[in-house]
Amino acid sequence: MKAVSYIIVIVFAIANQLNAIDLKPAPISSQFADNKYLLNSDEFDEEKNEDKSKKKKSVSALKAGLFSAVLPGLGEYYVGDKNKARYYFSVEAVSWLGYIAFKTYSNMKKDDLINFAASNAGASLEGKNDNFLDMVGFYVSIDDYNSFGRVFDTDRPYFEDNTQNHWRWQSFSDQSAYRSLKNRSREAKRKSEFMIGLIVLNRIVSVIDAIRSSKDANRTIDEFQSKKEDNNYKFTIDPFNSKQQLTFTILTDL
Repeated sequence: MKAVSYIIVIVFAIANQLNAIDLKPAPISSQFADNKYLLNSDEFDEEKNEDKSKKKKSVSALKAGLFSAVLPGLGEYYVGDKNKARYYFSVEAVSWLGYIAFKTYSNMKKDDLINFAASNAGASLEGKNDNFLDMVGFYVSIDDYNSFGRVFDTDRPYFEDNTQNHWRWQSFSDQSAYRSLKNRSREAKRKSEFMIGLIVLNRIVSVIDAIRSSKDANRTIDEFQSKKEDNNYKFTIDPFNSKQQLTFTILTDL
């Protein structure tokens, strides 16, 4: 027990001596305590921010519109909206394929009806207009046209029965087959014209959408840059704080 008492007395004595010693802080400690080494994230990420700013460039609405006028979807691709660009590219490709297919089919059927009329009605329809093709399909012969047709419409021209104007169907079924070829050719031609309208409409819509998308993209970039300027990021290092020696703070207007 005496030994324990002596040890306790010695410990208290040493503690009192340590409290009496004035520990002077080192220069580095004073600098930490006074300034706490406030470090802004801008000092660390300057190069990184420069790279981001290069990527966040504004887009030209004029360029976007011109690109879409040349090829629908190209303006959207320039703005960065690749999903919309694929849609306009697809519509453009399908429209042109449809136009080529319908136009080709129409020409094929017109060639078929010309050859069919030459073989079965002795008609020469090469280079003839649509009105003449209709008359060949409606009247059995040129005589019927000149006799019956002009009775109800005296303003119609009279055609001489020559190699250029002659036709005479051998049967009603041949004449009906001719009309079927003519109608299929006309229908395919109308569909090809519809595809041309779709091509034009696709360009108009793409131009409008590309300009609007470019404005939205620029607005987003401006908001991003504004928010980036308003935010303040900082690190605080305080080695003498027993609770928070390292602090990361984000200051925003929210």
